Amino acid sequence: MPTNQAPRLFPKLENSAALRSFLWLALDRGVRLALAVGVGLLVARYLGPEQFGVLNYALAVVALAGPLAELGLDGVARREFVLHPERSGTIAGTVFWLRLCGGIVALGAVCFWSMIGAERHVERIILMILSLMTLQPAGMITESWMQSRHDARGSVLPQWVALLLGAAARVAAIRWQAPLSVFAAISVIEIGVTVLSVVAVARCAGLGPLRFEAALARHLLRESWPWALSGAAIMIYMRIDMLMLRTMVGDSAAGVYAAAVRLSELGYFVPIIVANSVQPSLLKARECGEDGYRMALRNYFRLSVAAAYAFALVASLGASSIVSIAYGARYAEAGAILAVHAWAAVFVFLGVARGQFLVNAGMAKFGLLCTVAGAVANVGLNYLLIPRWAGLGAAVATVVSYALSAWLMSFVSPQVRAIGWMQTKALLWPVPTRNR
Repeated sequence: MPTNQAPRLFPKLENSAALRSFLWLALDRGVRLALAVGVGLLVARYLGPEQFGVLNYALAVVALAGPLAELGLDGVARREFVLHPERSGTIAGTVFWLRLCGGIVALGAVCFWSMIGAERHVERIILMILSLMTLQPAGMITESWMQSRHDARGSVLPQWVALLLGAAARVAAIRWQAPLSVFAAISVIEIGVTVLSVVAVARCAGLGPLRFEAALARHLLRESWPWALSGAAIMIYMRIDMLMLRTMVGDSAAGVYAAAVRLSELGYFVPIIVANSVQPSLLKARECGEDGYRMALRNYFRLSVAAAYAFALVASLGASSIVSIAYGARYAEAGAILAVHAWAAVFVFLGVARGQFLVNAGMAKFGLLCTVAGAVANVGLNYLLIPRWAGLGAAVATVVSYALSAWLMSFVSPQVRAIGWMQTKALLWPVPTRNR
């Protein structure tokens, strides 16, 4: 019989395999963060704002082409692995060939852009090297298979080997004063080693021969297209500022902005880990009754906002010192950008939390609408603000567009309006209440 009592947001996990998988994924985030902070800062210091801007501009172009290679198939494929484990080889093979075709199209799109959009020879070279990154999603379907079996350890360990080798190669490139193209090549080689390692481990773990099935391909694409469009909107939403800033102001401004954004986005893995932890509790709370579900959601929003406020306050108040320690005097202008951009974390955390409600309610299309609205707003605001304030204007555009997408759009749908009020109250009073 339903009750008004909601289970705790962070219950003790009874499934030891799921717990171990979660802990390995959390540890993986930590290792990647440590390497990104340590080696990434060394690379930024060595390259300087202008060359760092060129590299991040090229990475942004590749990221925008990424949804063509992903095809929105990750979540759909993982579900199919869980529901039909006996067909794992066919599922993996079908997704592999679909993504390989999408990756080739994405590679061609990046190369085409390098010919018509790159102003200098070095940009063209970097874009053509990094275009090979679009082939990564095809091979990484084996990682999704292992995670569906709660075998995160098997997918994480070989990736750490590739990450450490890539970090060592970047340090050596700095030591030998290598040109920018070498750093782009290292990124591609690192991804190649990652894919080959994960595929080899998956085969050893029992993944059968990869087979393509046309009927399954049609079924997967019918289900994945909203997620593919959402992925494209998210990439525009998150990376278009880099392209517009570089085009409208220059490489140096793009490099300074990229430096600030990398620091601002360091905490973005936190809401993902929290979401993975609380999702089972939210589903149980929903079964307990409407009152219990609302209480759990209310506390989840407040917890998310409290964590985001803590991160944003530290990053904003210490922005100048953080940038000085991390990057040095050449990136001094990134301090003001970080002080503003850090507040985007509030709406990133809030948007991830709302995403759990949308998933539980089966409202993927509304999520897509919110993302598209944010992307359109981001482009428009960047167009207005970048000519006046350069990187600082792009940071303001990011915060406003994230607020629109993750919070204000909640009031558009009658089904989500109550969630919008919960988010507003969390922004005003981010203190979780005790579950009763």
